[in-house]
Amino acid sequence: MAERTAEFGCAALPTADPSELVDLAELAARCGYDRFWVPDQTFLGDPFLLLQRIAERTDLDLGIALTNPFSRHPMQIARSMATLIALDPLPGRRWALGIGKGNSNLVLGPLGIAGDAGVRRLGAAVSLIRALLRGETVGPDETGFFTEPVTLETRHVDCEVFIGTRGPVTLERVAPLADGVITESLFRPELVRRVRELLPDDGRSRPHVAWQSVVVLDEADPIPEPMRDFAALLMRTTAPAVLEALEVDPTQRERIANRTLRTADVSDDDVRRFVAIGTPAELRLVVTAALEAGATSWSSIFVGDLSALRRGIERFAVDVMAPIRAMRSDLTGREHL
Repeated sequence: MAERTAEFGCAALPTADPSELVDLAELAARCGYDRFWVPDQTFLGDPFLLLQRIAERTDLDLGIALTNPFSRHPMQIARSMATLIALDPLPGRRWALGIGKGNSNLVLGPLGIAGDAGVRRLGAAVSLIRALLRGETVGPDETGFFTEPVTLETRHVDCEVFIGTRGPVTLERVAPLADGVITESLFRPELVRRVRELLPDDGRSRPHVAWQSVVVLDEADPIPEPMRDFAALLMRTTAPAVLEALEVDPTQRERIANRTLRTADVSDDDVRRFVAIGTPAELRLVVTAALEAGATSWSSIFVGDLSALRRGIERFAVDVMAPIRAMRSDLTGREHL
C-alpha cells in the first residue's frame, strides 16, 4: 500500500445480518477507502468474528471502534485481538483497536455494569492492553483488573491502541497512554486544533482519527429524520463541557442535563454540529479543513438501512474522497480494486 500522511476510513452500523456488514466492507475496498472499522457498542454481531471474515475477504486496513474494557475484560480484548491478527491472511495489514467507555447507557446498563467507569480505570485498561499485546506480563494494581501477574500466551502482535472519546479530561489523561486518538463529531477545524493541543508533547506522533456520521445531500434536500434521531443520541451522551465547545444552545444543554431532550427538540443546526452533512462541495470543504487542522484520518460512519449504507459509502467515495485526493498529493490512498 502507498505511503500517506492521511487516510480515509469507513464504518457502517452493523445490521441484524452479519454477512451484510462483510459485503459493505468489500464495497468499501472497491471504492478505495483505506480502512474499515467495525463498531462494538450494541448487541449486534461480534466485532472480532466480523473482522476475521472481513480480513479473509479484503485487503483493507482494519480496526474496532470502539470496544469497552468493562463489559469485555482487558485480557479478553487483548486475547481476541492477538488471535485475530495472528490468523490474518495478509501480512503487513495495519490493525487498530479503539478503546473507550462507549454508550454506557445502551451497553453497560443493560448488562448490570455500573456506568461510572472512571478515566483512571479507562487509562489503566489502555495501558494493560498495549502491554499484553507486546507480550509483557502485567500485574495487579489499584484498578482491580488483575489480582495476579498474567501474560498473554500468544506471540507478540503489531496493533495500535487508540483512545476514543469526546471528553477533554479523558483526552488529556489517557492520550499519553495510547498510540492515537479517535474523536467523534469534533470535526470543525477549531475543535480539531483543540484536540491536538490536548495531546502530549512527548515526541510521539499520534494518529488522530476524526470520526463522524456522514450524509451526502443534493441541493435543497432536507436532513433525513434518522439523522435527527442519531444526533439526539449523541447529544444525550456528550459531556457538558463538550456541548459548550460545540456551541449547543443553553436551552438544549439544560434539556440534556434534565434528561428531557426529545428528538423533536433537535434543530437542523444541532444535527450539523454532530453530523457531517451537506452537498459534496460542502463536505469537501469540511473534510479538507479538518485534515488541514491536524487530523490524520477522516473516518465516515454511515447510518441507515442497507440501501442507504451502500449509497452513502459509494457517493462519499466518488463525490468527496476522490476529488480531495486529486487535489492533495499527500492523500495517495489505495488503488481501486
